[in-house]
Amino acid sequence: MQKDSIGVFDSGVGGLTVLKSLIELLPDENFIYFGDIARLPYGTKSDQTIKRYGFQDASFLIEKGVKLIVVACNTVSSVALESLQENFDIPIIGVIEPAAKVAVSIADKSLGIIGTAATIKSEKYIMLCQKFAQNEGKSLSILQKPTSLLVPFIEDGWKDSNILELVIKEYFKDFIEKVDTLVLGCTHYPIIQDKIQSICGKNIKIINSANAVAYEVKRTLEKNKIENIVKNKKNRDVRLYVSDFNDTVFYLTELILGNKYPLKKIELVDIFGSSSK
Repeated sequence: MQKDSIGVFDSGVGGLTVLKSLIELLPDENFIYFGDIARLPYGTKSDQTIKRYGFQDASFLIEKGVKLIVVACNTVSSVALESLQENFDIPIIGVIEPAAKVAVSIADKSLGIIGTAATIKSEKYIMLCQKFAQNEGKSLSILQKPTSLLVPFIEDGWKDSNILELVIKEYFKDFIEKVDTLVLGCTHYPIIQDKIQSICGKNIKIINSANAVAYEVKRTLEKNKIENIVKNKKNRDVRLYVSDFNDTVFYLTELILGNKYPLKKIELVDIFGSSSK
């Protein structure tokens, strides 16, 4: 089991930001990534649909023999994480709790959260941030705002467009002035973090979950004694699967992962026949 892969899934390729952090922190581990391009975005779907999609995505990775799954999707993490943990007998880690812990520890007086409509509606970030703030004896003002349009802009290759900049400014109007720390509550958002930082200003601290999640995975592997103890960096296997192809898949994969892993390793799969709950 130690040599088995770590599975990662997201509604698109935004979750590759999490995979990149995992690759860098865990050089001896193998990875399988699945991006459900055909059905994105998840953030505008009903809770029932999000749970079904999450179950199918996790089932695909389970069939590949993974030893641990990272839900690199804030929407699924907020709506379906507990259900997935109950249905599968391997460790399953979401992105929200690790990010919330880091955000609370860094925030001064006020914390803002942006994410998809489903993530914000779940209020999972607010509940966890309030819990961690109480544990630390901190008094924080916590605000959140749905910013669902950002995902399709990123996935459609518009990350450098003036239109996206206008959308971000409209979202942040009368919001960003009220916080000193901002949580990027979607794994797609780090792709446009520079643009967000530019609009927010240098005084706003921006948190993305990728590194926090990677350290949580490392702790979980060690706790369960399933880390790969064989030096494997040169020979490790990183496989990328998607449920649909478009030009943006290749563009964003290269943008996030660079030239470390050849694009020919991206494979098209059909998971829609998988059993669901």
